[in-house]
Amino acid sequence: MRNLTGSVQIKNGIYYTVINLYDPVTGKRNTKWETTALKVRGNKRNADEILRQRIEEYSRPKVSNIRKSDDKEKLAIAELNFHEYLLRFNQERFENGEIEEISYLNQRATINGSFRKYFGTRSITVGSITEDDIDAYLNDRRNTVIDIKVIDGEKREIRLSENTVKHDLSIIKKALSSAVKKKILLVNPATGVELRKIQKFTSKPLTAEELNNFLDTVENPRDRGLFFVLSRTGARRSEVLGFRYSQVDFKTGSIQINHSVYFGETDGKRVPKSKDKVKSASSNRSLILPNRVLREFEHQKEITENNRQRMGNTYNTRYLDYVFVDELGNLKIPDMVSHTFHKYMKAFIYGNEERFARFRIADGELQIPRVHDLRHTCASLLVKDGVSLSIIKDWLGHSSITITSDTYSHIYEESKKETAVSIGKIFGDDEEIKESQDQGTDNKAGEENTSPGLRQNKPVRKKGEMER
Repeated sequence: MRNLTGSVQIKNGIYYTVINLYDPVTGKRNTKWETTALKVRGNKRNADEILRQRIEEYSRPKVSNIRKSDDKEKLAIAELNFHEYLLRFNQERFENGEIEEISYLNQRATINGSFRKYFGTRSITVGSITEDDIDAYLNDRRNTVIDIKVIDGEKREIRLSENTVKHDLSIIKKALSSAVKKKILLVNPATGVELRKIQKFTSKPLTAEELNNFLDTVENPRDRGLFFVLSRTGARRSEVLGFRYSQVDFKTGSIQINHSVYFGETDGKRVPKSKDKVKSASSNRSLILPNRVLREFEHQKEITENNRQRMGNTYNTRYLDYVFVDELGNLKIPDMVSHTFHKYMKAFIYGNEERFARFRIADGELQIPRVHDLRHTCASLLVKDGVSLSIIKDWLGHSSITITSDTYSHIYEESKKETAVSIGKIFGDDEEIKESQDQGTDNKAGEENTSPGLRQNKPVRKKGEMER
């Protein structure tokens, strides 16, 4: 096989690679122009490296995975750059109603990000991609540094988790599986790709005392009310942002959870949007709310009315039925809620040495609870209060009892051991469960009351605070 040659050329201020390819039958030369997407200034070395990689890829012996066909459209798809095919596949799934808008947008961002960065500079097509190509991409992702943190005085690089790599592999497998089903490819080269061991993420729910102390530190009444309702209902962020007064029966204290807010797209811009749909059929549920939550709803309505009068014509009246909106009456951006919670929680943990020590994990890194951990906190406190996993499943809107059991069974077992120890103490028995003695408990004073209805007499509004 003759050695391939090529060069780097400039067109419209962008570097292109030009590779001399040869027809295996006629020997006729064909020049292949491909963009590097690199601007000329300061990128000559990078462009030369891309040229080297592309010559290496074109030089590899190819075993065709393309199914023989007279269908020109299928053959054209097989020749698409893999990144371009992923974009097309994701778009088709969204248009066919196979995925929700939020999933479509998130996957599109991933494809235009890491997939485009890797495959966009390589001559890897749908028909030529191999298991080795996929492994190489996943390894490149594993080596991606997403943050540098100072831990115990030393700088430490934080890399992507294997869970993120698993998500990328899932996108690849589905896309190539579709190509096999459509008889574009013979086999799915991603089938044999294996993941490394995934370290299971274990959240650290807050105790009842920690939760109430945290809420005391949140100065903005809008934010405090939102975090309070999230912790008392255990509902998902998207569900609580979708709470509307028309869903609430203040006489019976019930709420129908069937509406949500998500980060969508309108005219090419990412904006918060709402829909009459939640995560799954089982997530569509009715709850009886604690009185404190109902009073918080009324408090939020007062804040909304005050803001409406203060802002005048600039206030958006379209979302008056929503419990949680911003100062101008717009839907809250879900990611901003998480960002705000992280800011408050980080300050809360750093402000106390005991809390700081409790939330440090094995490698010394600080594990700051996420806004979703308020959901875990609610469920954990229900388990410790003796509520059955079956009832908790319905409360949280899990699709199966298995999910609830896998997530909270360890807390349930700990609670049963504590009950057995208590019985032994009540009757003056000397025997106690050894495991409970060995393991001890992290409970602090004030944790005895762990039911969701915490601090029933504490007012929602801080004394003398101004409503915003």
